[in-house]
Amino acid sequence: MFNARLAALLAVACAGGFCAPAHAQFPLTFSVNDNGFFTPFNAGNAGTVRYGDSVWIDCFAAQPFVLSQIDLGLATFNSQTAGTADIILTITDGDPSGFVFGTGRTLYEVTIPGVVLPEAPVADQPTLFTLSVPLPSVLTRGGCNNVGYSVRLANFNFAGSFGFQCSTANGQTLGFYTNNASFFNGNNWSLFAFGPNTITQIAQFTMTLSGAAFVPPAACSPADIANTDGETTLTGGGPDNAIDNGDFTAFFSAFFLGETDPARLVADIANTDGETVVEGAGPDGAVDNGDFTAFFAYFFLGCP
Repeated sequence: MFNARLAALLAVACAGGFCAPAHAQFPLTFSVNDNGFFTPFNAGNAGTVRYGDSVWIDCFAAQPFVLSQIDLGLATFNSQTAGTADIILTITDGDPSGFVFGTGRTLYEVTIPGVVLPEAPVADQPTLFTLSVPLPSVLTRGGCNNVGYSVRLANFNFAGSFGFQCSTANGQTLGFYTNNASFFNGNNWSLFAFGPNTITQIAQFTMTLSGAAFVPPAACSPADIANTDGETTLTGGGPDNAIDNGDFTAFFSAFFLGETDPARLVADIANTDGETVVEGAGPDGAVDNGDFTAFFAYFFLGCP
């Protein structure tokens, strides 16, 4: 069984220098529990409902981020005994509902079996704990780098209720919160807040997201601008040391975008004379025939 208390202790031990994480990471978003708790899961609905929330990392950084861990602030309530549940965690592009910043598309999903839900024996008092979940280099989609997550349960075996620690707007000290959390009733998604006050009554679940800025591999050629799926650094991909149809598709998709679309600059690989970084020049902030000529020249040369 996955013991949330043990995971929290191990996280503290690592922070104290007793062990090192497998991948370098630092907090990208951070919120504290300064607004009570919300425990909507119980034996009657645990097999049906799902709850989610979202944040955005940085609208001033166009590149994606690599997510390495999420720490969820969780809570149990009104039970004299501990229990267990399988937690299905889904990381999404923006809020899982698809209604707030992003598509809601799944980026990663994992089932954590047998999570220990600690007893909450004191009347009107929750038991708070942290569930730390490693993420296998999950890539955000660039732009504002909106990240959502949702929790659903299976094999729920607990006498009380289970859910989330909550934060106010002031409790989000790194990254940017959204006012609403999301709820799936078994058929449809909806959004909710705890009231109209946009500081103290937002629905924000306490969470820390860790990772680092995505650094694409070095390009083997000026024409190496995307991976084999045509994904560039703006869409979570980038050079992959190969010249193929992914680069062809990405270049022409960008080349024919509107002149004011910043994504068009993916095709800016040369100056107006077609000189790239190989010739000591390179992108000049404009997409024109120089880029067109350079791309074709290097495309047919392939990687060295």
